[in-house]
Amino acid sequence: MFFFSLFSGFTQFKQDTLQYESFWKANTRGMIALTSWSVANISSSIALRKQVGLEGKYFNQMNGYWNVVNLALGISGIMRSHKMLHQPDFESWENDQLKLPKIYKTNFFIDFAYIGTGATLMVLSDRFKNPYLASGYGKSIIVQGAFLLVFDYVMYRVLKSKINR
Repeated sequence: MFFFSLFSGFTQFKQDTLQYESFWKANTRGMIALTSWSVANISSSIALRKQVGLEGKYFNQMNGYWNVVNLALGISGIMRSHKMLHQPDFESWENDQLKLPKIYKTNFFIDFAYIGTGATLMVLSDRFKNPYLASGYGKSIIVQGAFLLVFDYVMYRVLKSKINR
C-alpha cells in the first residue's frame, strides 16, 4: 500500500510538472508571436514613413508607437516564461494559471474599445484640426486592436486548455 501511495504521488507530481511546462511553453510561443508582430510593424513603419501620403505617415507613426509598447510587453513576457521554465515556482503556479488567462480575457474585451476608438477617429477625422492624423491614427488603432483581439482570444483559449479543471 505504501508503494502504491508513493507511486501515485510521483505520477501526480509528474503530471503537474508536464502541465506547468506546457502552460509556460504556450505562453512563450504567444509572446514570441507578439514580439514578431511588433518587430514587423516597427520595421515596416520605419521603412514606409516617407513613402506614403499624410494619412499613411500618421498610420505608420501610430503603428510604430503602438508596437514599441507591444514589443516591451512581448519581451517581458518571454523573459517571465523563460524564468518560470528554468526556475520553476510551483508556489505561484496556482495563482498564475488563474491570473494569466484572466488577463487575456480582460484584454480581449478592451480590444473592442480599441477598435471602436479607431473607428471613431477615422469616421470623425474631418472634424479634427488635422484630419490626416486622426484618420491615420484611427486606421492604425483598428488594425492593432483587431490583431490583439485575435491574439488575446487565442492566448486565453490555449492557456485555459493547459489547465486541469
